[in-house]
Amino acid sequence: MLPEVANPLLPTGYDVVWTVVVLALLALAAVAIVQVLRERALSGLGAVVWLLVILALPVLGAVAWFVLRPRRAAGRLPSL
Repeated sequence: MLPEVANPLLPTGYDVVWTVVVLALLALAAVAIVQVLRERALSGLGAVVWLLVILALPVLGAVAWFVLRPRRAAGRLPSL
């Protein structure tokens, strides 16, 4: 039986880096989706549009959400 040899054309570090990058991007999209669902300032249609944007373009949609999302008033405390 031959010992298992690592592929010299695709180093192990390459796999690890891409796995971490993909997981980070999935986490970014997941956090954006959760925040859209919890945002009370959005109407139903607004939330659906944001969810479709995030699902269609996970990286750009999530970044757009974090940049363009509705802001709470400065003096108002969030309700629980």
